[in-house]
Amino acid sequence: MSAPRGTEDSQSFLIRFYDPSVHAPNAYNRTLPQLLSLPDSKLESLHNYIQTVFPLSEQSGVLFDAPLIDATVYSAFRSRTDLRNELRNSFHRMLRFYGLHISESSLASNGEIGDMSIMPAPGSNLKSQPWISRFNHNHMRITRIIRCLRILGLELEAQAFHAALKNVDQKVCPGKIGKTSLMYWARAAKRPLWIAPDVDDEADWDVDGLSWLREKIEHSRNEDGNSLAGENEQGDEKSDVQSS
Repeated sequence: MSAPRGTEDSQSFLIRFYDPSVHAPNAYNRTLPQLLSLPDSKLESLHNYIQTVFPLSEQSGVLFDAPLIDATVYSAFRSRTDLRNELRNSFHRMLRFYGLHISESSLASNGEIGDMSIMPAPGSNLKSQPWISRFNHNHMRITRIIRCLRILGLELEAQAFHAALKNVDQKVCPGKIGKTSLMYWARAAKRPLWIAPDVDDEADWDVDGLSWLREKIEHSRNEDGNSLAGENEQGDEKSDVQSS
């Protein structure tokens, strides 16, 4: 079993799991490179990896002892390029899983990304993808991925992913994806980071105990004199809770 959620060991584990010089195994004795090398069929059928590969700051509704992002993990990813690059690799693997890819024109010679564009991968048949449906368990994974990317410093990737999802819904496979899932994806992409996507009343934003995240973002904003990523707001309607 993994370390109990909310403990120092649980939080530092996420850094060791993602640290390329360590790659600590998860509770099921799999390292990050091992997980990312799994075939699509395994990524589809396994339900105990996504919570660690794309952690959140609030408890999973499926894997209750999954490690959580705290202030230490947040600061580590925001300050360390190596951790963000590893997270980026995880994101790229999941894009391939979903039949998507980053346009080559988005990639600079140094590997950095300017104006990112995510598109259907060559040869992929998105209409045959199981996640292109009214509801699929991957919809909760997608909500998680968008939110995780934003919290841990990959705002550009998160917004490009959300834009690609909207393109799939509006142009590639119109009307195939349920409105509830689309709403959660928009919440994950646009809400202030201290308001989780499953919170219907934004007045109850601290229901998940995320005041530390708001303080971190506001402190950084005051230091930089800029409005940081993670402070976008979007109105949304109430619906059932979605959590993975």
